[in-house]
Amino acid sequence: MKSFKLSPENSCDDYCQQSIDDVLMKPYSDYAKTCTPKEYLTRFIFPTLLPAMEAMLEQAKRGRCFEKKRFGFNGLDFLTFYLYKNNVYNTKDDNRENIQNLSNIPWINEEWQKNPRKPLPFSLQWTDEEAAIKLQSYWRGYLVRRLPEVCELRQWQMEWRKYNQQIKANQFK
Repeated sequence: MKSFKLSPENSCDDYCQQSIDDVLMKPYSDYAKTCTPKEYLTRFIFPTLLPAMEAMLEQAKRGRCFEKKRFGFNGLDFLTFYLYKNNVYNTKDDNRENIQNLSNIPWINEEWQKNPRKPLPFSLQWTDEEAAIKLQSYWRGYLVRRLPEVCELRQWQMEWRKYNQQIKANQFK
């Protein structure tokens, strides 16, 4: 499989190597309001967004998302989390390093309380190894439950439970 590094022609290195003054210039400054759209993208958007997108592709590669038809990786969630943790324009919040997942971000937690997400199906949550273990254990259990001795024992247990329930019901009458 090919590497997902951007090629030299369209690499984000040009944008990442800008001086600290350019990067730390606030996107809501007077200069940002008067510059051209291309210059705004070059100075304010790309130095932050392109490394985030590159990290997202690397994470998707690690999660083997390009090998499967369906997967549990959500690129938008990854970008949101990455950009929140690596926001150079908001340095007053020191709590960002302690945040481990998306649900710990305050405004996302509030939004999810208003509009909860559907849980991912197990087929997307489990790794291939976990899914194989679940399937194998289910199959082994089925094979054991099919044995005549086990069927007889299960039938006896079911009758025993019914008998005990009847005794308890008669005691309370």
